[in-house]
Amino acid sequence: MRLRLQPRYVLTILALVLVTGVMFAGIQLLEFRRTTTDLAAASARSMQRDLLVQLENRGVSMVEFLAGHLAAPIYELDYDRIHALVTATLRQSDVVSITVYDERGRVLDDGSGSIPAFEAPSEDRVPAQALGLAGIRTWTDEAAATLTAAAPVLVGDRLVGGVSVVLSREPIEEDIAAMRGALAELGAQAIGEALVTTMVAALAAALGAGVLSWIAARRLVEPVHVLTRHTVEIGRGNYAARIGSERRDELGDLARSFDEMADALLAERETSERFRLSLEEYSRDLEVARDQAEAASEAKSRFLATMSHEIRTPIHGVMGVTDLLRTTNLDAHQRAYLSSIRRSNEALLSVIEDVLDFSKIEAGQLALREAPFDLIGLRDDLEAMFGEAAARKGLDLAFRTEPDLHRHFVGDLARLRQILTNLVGNAVKFTESGGVIVAITRGPGDREQGVDVVRFEVVDTGIGIEDQDIEHIFDAFIQADGSTTRRFGGAGLGLSISRQLVELMGGEIGAESEPWRGTTFWFDVPLQRAAPVSVPAPSDAPATFDADVLLVEDNELNQLVALETLRSLGCKVDVAENGRLALDAVERRAYDLVIMDCNMPEMDGFAATRAIRRTEAKTGRHQLIIAATANALVGDRELCIEAGMDDYLTKPFSRDSLASTLALWLDSGQAETA
Repeated sequence: MRLRLQPRYVLTILALVLVTGVMFAGIQLLEFRRTTTDLAAASARSMQRDLLVQLENRGVSMVEFLAGHLAAPIYELDYDRIHALVTATLRQSDVVSITVYDERGRVLDDGSGSIPAFEAPSEDRVPAQALGLAGIRTWTDEAAATLTAAAPVLVGDRLVGGVSVVLSREPIEEDIAAMRGALAELGAQAIGEALVTTMVAALAAALGAGVLSWIAARRLVEPVHVLTRHTVEIGRGNYAARIGSERRDELGDLARSFDEMADALLAERETSERFRLSLEEYSRDLEVARDQAEAASEAKSRFLATMSHEIRTPIHGVMGVTDLLRTTNLDAHQRAYLSSIRRSNEALLSVIEDVLDFSKIEAGQLALREAPFDLIGLRDDLEAMFGEAAARKGLDLAFRTEPDLHRHFVGDLARLRQILTNLVGNAVKFTESGGVIVAITRGPGDREQGVDVVRFEVVDTGIGIEDQDIEHIFDAFIQADGSTTRRFGGAGLGLSISRQLVELMGGEIGAESEPWRGTTFWFDVPLQRAAPVSVPAPSDAPATFDADVLLVEDNELNQLVALETLRSLGCKVDVAENGRLALDAVERRAYDLVIMDCNMPEMDGFAATRAIRRTEAKTGRHQLIIAATANALVGDRELCIEAGMDDYLTKPFSRDSLASTLALWLDSGQAETA
């Protein structure tokens, strides 16, 4: 008897097989979808990390390149070269903005071409994270979809400024979005194809449906696996990886698009490599330029030191002899000649001091020395200094002080006097008729606790300044025009030094003028209030000293001047022409004071002082030594103190300054009032 299945059983079995096949196909499709989603997410994250790292490396390379090429322009304040570099960088498509600023955070250029000179720092131009950097730094702004790279600009070890570049992340975000869209489209298409294939196979046969579904799923998953593997390879930096698909469907199109993207990334990497090699070459050139700049700076310092010494030495002799001659019996004509000689020497010395001050400020080596002072005393000093010169020209010189202005402050009195001396001196020099008014009042702005803003104004009725010249009047080596230089003289440094001193004090300086009607120069400085300063009344009688002094000086003229000046102060003086003879003299006897020149043949003053101090380490005694040198640059005083000297006198010095120094160091019993 042959077993036959009832139709209902056959239908039931077919239905079970069909359901089983559909379930199997559905499981395969769900697994396929999960795998596709995970692989797509992993690929997108890998590509995102790689592209962000590339963007960060590009930002670092760019600011390294810019910092190297901006060092010299910022140091020399060459705005044209700065703007050229900024403009060239902004042409790159992914550069949003670039900001160049000086060591104080003031914007020098941001590509707009409208940055005012010495603009104050602002976080909307110079990010707070970029100020005072010790090295390159990057950070991202998720809200603005940007990456910022910032680097300090150095000349040698000195910070002269900085540069920050903002790069857009939009190209990266677009690439990532495109990749995610492509993967999502691929997944949706693959699932659709698998579903259609499965349903057709299920209708053909239940068992065949399951097998065909599995085959179809494998056929679709494999290309996705290949695409994912190549995505991971590119994420690792292997841009040479290619799929090379010959399919003529959408998966083939996607594979070919992927290969084109890999070609573009490879070309970008080759471009970056060429940029890196170019940057290395520029870096080598920059190192050579930096070494040359440092050598030039060192040569400049040596030249200034040498010229300062060589010029001050004869000036000291001339001024000293002039002072000595004034103590002799002279007629009126002879005294007038001596006064002319002294004024000429003082003018020459003023030019030298201006050059040295400008060099100190330019090198960032000028420090303020603040102490309590009397504002009215400063005013009286100016009146005494310029009253006679104004009277000789028939000018009215008036001083006006706000009645309830505080009188006693803490500040650098010498630098304030230097600024005012320059402004008042210019006013008297450039005014032929009328007068000069010096006003001291409260300045604008809110006062802090115990701090007043004091305004100094110098108003004259002189020749005035043209509108096109006044904006450059505070530049170095600049006067109103060439004829003024020839007519009135001057190095053109005084106003530049005044501006930099005012800024160093935290103040502001400016000028208003009308040609042939006069000029007003003003500056505001914040000053800390102080208690009243007690100033001892000066004695009319000159001080004399009962002291044994050893004068160590090789220049015959300066030797004569110092010898006669010391004798006029009551000192008994021995002379040594160099450091070796000074050592012999100190070994033979003890002196109350040794005045030591620094630059001498055979043995200089530094070596002689060190030798004396080594001997004293054994004997326990201390010989008082004061340097008297024509070296007046930054660090010269420190060199003298380091060598073991007790104090420092700068040539040329007057009889009064020498007497003040002796009174400071000699015992009260040795100083007498004549």
